[in-house]
Amino acid sequence: MKFLNKIFGKKSKLDPADDPNMIKVFDEYGREMFVAKEDWKNDVLFDSLEKNRNNPDELYNLLVCALEDGFANDIIPFAEHFYKSEPNSSRSTIILGIVYMQNNRLDDAECILTEFLNNHGEDGCVLTNLAKVYSCRGDNSRAEDTLWHALEIDPNQDNALGWYIAIHHEREGEESVIAAYRRVADLPESWRAQLWLAQEELQNKNLSAAKVLYEQAQARVERPVPTDFLMQISGDLGNNGFVTEILSLVGPLFDAAFHGLLVGNNLIKANLELGYLDAAQAIIDLLYAQKRHDWQQALNGWDVELAKARVAQKTVTSSEQASISMMSILGPLWSRDESPFAKLLPNKRDDAKHITVFGSMVLFAKDIEKPTAQFSDGPGRLSRAIPLYFAEKIHLSTDATGIALIPWAQNQGFALLGRTYSDQDI
Repeated sequence: MKFLNKIFGKKSKLDPADDPNMIKVFDEYGREMFVAKEDWKNDVLFDSLEKNRNNPDELYNLLVCALEDGFANDIIPFAEHFYKSEPNSSRSTIILGIVYMQNNRLDDAECILTEFLNNHGEDGCVLTNLAKVYSCRGDNSRAEDTLWHALEIDPNQDNALGWYIAIHHEREGEESVIAAYRRVADLPESWRAQLWLAQEELQNKNLSAAKVLYEQAQARVERPVPTDFLMQISGDLGNNGFVTEILSLVGPLFDAAFHGLLVGNNLIKANLELGYLDAAQAIIDLLYAQKRHDWQQALNGWDVELAKARVAQKTVTSSEQASISMMSILGPLWSRDESPFAKLLPNKRDDAKHITVFGSMVLFAKDIEKPTAQFSDGPGRLSRAIPLYFAEKIHLSTDATGIALIPWAQNQGFALLGRTYSDQDI
């Protein structure tokens, strides 16, 4: 059976997207590629870190990515250099503290974190990472007290809030989760906990209560609104069937340059579901204008979905019974009268038999009773390509004239039958 595997391209290796030893990158044209982690570290990461030693913002981004990719033990010198170059910065303190923690240098991590707090006052993110140091040592009581104080300083830290909820869930079960969110929501500047409480209300189909929580959160959140704020609202509304509310609650806050594809995807989908095709197109155009190569594949996909929706909308708004005619295509497509190849084919005899191949039929799981205009997707293309191929082979390989009959819905496009032809049809 090996020859079948070769023919059909059976995969014998792990999909690179699922391989923990591979890293996803994008080339200059936005095409997705995968590179071995070791090759990336040796050929790209170290060189980039070295080149950006004196570019704090870029160095910070590289260090964050390196931590996410599991290179904590390889970037200690660069994290220490970053810390020395920004001695009064919370971000340089946190990055080095995390690098030390992941290398089990807990005393060093505690030292720089507490030094920052002593010199610059309380900071929610620094306190959260100090709580992690205590947790790594097994001092859970001190860790929890420090974590709660971190939330009092900044209740909207995603990691801190998630950790706090996980502690209560593990200790007291599902019933304690809502109470824990409410405790955080009562803090003066909280907005993230309100989003989770709103999700619970949406799951209970209590839209009015969810809206109250969203209004409270929007009144407290900084501007521009964080991307994950809009992501969670739009995702929760969509998952619970409140698509119209996505446009009213999220649409006015959307900034393509700031929120990008993550929020844009949900808004495009909502507009498509509601039939607002021009609004969906406007968002797609705004995202294209950002010239992000890594968005190209997704935006191209939305272009196709929008084109399908326009065809479907045109079909619905046309008369109930579309005018369907049969397009007769004689012989090879490339031998049309205007083609220079037409004269190369021998003429058929006047009494030559005509063999007609009917196409544009696809059997779906759910039958389609009437011919319908169909955008040129995979099944539609194949339903036309197969009869064209057979008609060409008949025309070139026999004395008969090969003809393909392809149904055409007037002013709409190619028609696609969801059932077999009856004798009466033929």
